[in-house]
Amino acid sequence: MRLGLVVAPVFFLIVAAAGAFLLTTTGQAPPTQPIAFSHLVHANEKQIACTYCHQGVAKSAVAGIPSVEKCMGCHRTVAVDSPEVRKVAAYWERKEPIAWARLAYLPDHVYFSHQPHIQAGKECQTCHGSPSLPNGSFGRLQPGMDWCLSCHRRDGASIDCSTCHK
Repeated sequence: MRLGLVVAPVFFLIVAAAGAFLLTTTGQAPPTQPIAFSHLVHANEKQIACTYCHQGVAKSAVAGIPSVEKCMGCHRTVAVDSPEVRKVAAYWERKEPIAWARLAYLPDHVYFSHQPHIQAGKECQTCHGSPSLPNGSFGRLQPGMDWCLSCHRRDGASIDCSTCHK
């Protein structure tokens, strides 16, 4: 009986510490990308839907990164003289994928899928925000458990541990 009185508070302290550690963002500058891609230009100015490039978002656990072929679908004729578009075209000519640096990180014990969030009508900006950095990126996204739980509670979504912890 006394063991439970010790173990339970220690368990909750560990969970709270983990939640505090996993902040919404890391507070670090985003890593250098091979192409200076701007969400501001594509999503805001040109009004291209997030799902046009991130097609996996509605049907799989990951949103996915568009292929060079997807980029070249537009950039064969759009902004062809741009230095960054020339870099994309060079990847296309070499038949080489663009090696984007990863921006979103979750611990291995956490399961997350975009699919149920999109099916529930959540906008990408709900979690990702608007691209606010000068280069048109979002920075690193590292949501913490408390952040996710507050949204789940507010929206009446499941807060059962097995929903996110597999």
